[in-house]
Amino acid sequence: MAPMRLAILTAVTLILLGAASSHAKGYHERLKAADAHLCRAMKKRCPGRAKEIELLRGTRSKAERRALLVKLEPCGRSIELYHLRMGAAHFALDDFRQAEASYRRALALRVTEAAQVGLLTALVRQKRLGPKQRADLRKHLGYFRDRSCRRDDLCAALAYVAWHLDEHELARRAAGRAIAQGYPGWQPYFFGGAAYAVGRGADPKKARAWLLEAKKRGGPAAIDGLLADLPEH
Repeated sequence: MAPMRLAILTAVTLILLGAASSHAKGYHERLKAADAHLCRAMKKRCPGRAKEIELLRGTRSKAERRALLVKLEPCGRSIELYHLRMGAAHFALDDFRQAEASYRRALALRVTEAAQVGLLTALVRQKRLGPKQRADLRKHLGYFRDRSCRRDDLCAALAYVAWHLDEHELARRAAGRAIAQGYPGWQPYFFGGAAYAVGRGADPKKARAWLLEAKKRGGPAAIDGLLADLPEH
């Protein structure tokens, strides 16, 4: 893996769990609302475990959150959002195979863009893929080549996936969608800017503007190397 890719290994976890930045208040509020919705749905299935389920809404370490979700699996196994949250919890601990399994369970319940993007992020972080995994990677990338992503956080994660695979045009488009929808973090500016810096259709001016914005929003040190390689004008 190239040094620049190593420098942003935490990027997708930040996207999936909420980007910490001065712009992120509204995004964190949305995550809290989703957790509240999940808790309500799980309580309907397990009313006797309401107090335990409510712990999901508190502050927990990554390991504690995953352990709690695993423990509550009987209450969430039929809820798509539970498997999305379980996938993000595995991802946060760099357990990409278990993240993949969780996103596949979400897709088995209902095919959504959130589950598709989750599966793509889990697949691109694995060093070796089998035939079925490669086929699914092509399938879900194809979906987004033909359609625009609909939600800012999913578009930001998709921009990472596309950038990681050197799918420059898809990375630019997904990043642009995330930015247009007001995504609060540095990630789409970084991945989109990096994609505009190289390949067919490169736009050094746009790359510089987006990378500078990513830096302003607290992006990784790799930004300086990319900016140094761009022409001044």
